[in-house]
Amino acid sequence: MTDARPALQNIVTHNAGKTIVLPDGAVCLITPVADKTKFLSLPAGTILRGKATLRVANSSAPYNSIVSSTACNWCQIPDVTIDANIANNPIVDTREIYAHARTEFVLSGDDLSFRGITIMNSSPINSIIATGSRITVEGSRFKVIGDDPNHVAHESLHRDRTRFPGSSHRD
Repeated sequence: MTDARPALQNIVTHNAGKTIVLPDGAVCLITPVADKTKFLSLPAGTILRGKATLRVANSSAPYNSIVSSTACNWCQIPDVTIDANIANNPIVDTREIYAHARTEFVLSGDDLSFRGITIMNSSPINSIIATGSRITVEGSRFKVIGDDPNHVAHESLHRDRTRFPGSSHRD
């Protein structure tokens, strides 16, 4: 599979503030940017939708976040699946996870929406970090969270069992 991140980031950047529809059933293999801070940056007002999977490529870790933005007012992410592929990106030790939290979504802005997303095969500090006003997370699923093959203990940091309306958490 070819790395889809550069092409996907180009589409997102050149369609800022518009709806970007990922093809249903598509699996997009992604790698982080060179400094491994993130994979994709989402511009304000952008809707990233589709029943597609963004799958972290083998050996991409450590990284800070998968989708990020410091100015994402009115951003929406419906129906997208993030497969963090923890089996092929194991946490080396506690120091690494403290330095690189592996958060799936880090977005700042008002009127953010995460509806029907799935986060799977992940072992982050937090799956979603969203700051601003009027943030919605609903109808979402969190599957196989914390199943790091090296069993690096960091559960106290990310397993607080916070519930969101219509969302589910399964181990």
